Amino acid sequence: MMDCPKCNKTLRSIKYEAQLLTVDRCDSCKGLWLDKGELAQYANAEEDLPDFEKSIKELKATKIPCPNCKEHRKNEMLLELPYSSDDKSTFSIDYCKVCQGLWLDATEINSAQSILQKLRIQKRLKK
Repeated sequence: MMDCPKCNKTLRSIKYEAQLLTVDRCDSCKGLWLDKGELAQYANAEEDLPDFEKSIKELKATKIPCPNCKEHRKNEMLLELPYSSDDKSTFSIDYCKVCQGLWLDATEINSAQSILQKLRIQKRLKK
């Protein structure tokens, strides 16, 4: 069982039947841990991290332990990563460079999902 990187409570697995997806959620702070590829699957998108090459250059260190790596006895810390579809709607999420998992605070999941859906629509219009 993984612990919440923000409040140290035990994360609970939640199944999303429509996406055939299981994510880990903190019942206390309502944050979500998503393994690599799960955010894209949740939002029915192609990738977890839009414009990753640009965002990776702006990573900031945190003192927040990666819940996945910590469970496997690694001491990897999450990195703060800018997340946006354009320069107007940017916020930061927590990212692990080792396992490539993502931590989304309760307020960030809807914003990330909206950005990924917007990008999916833009790609379809370009085709």
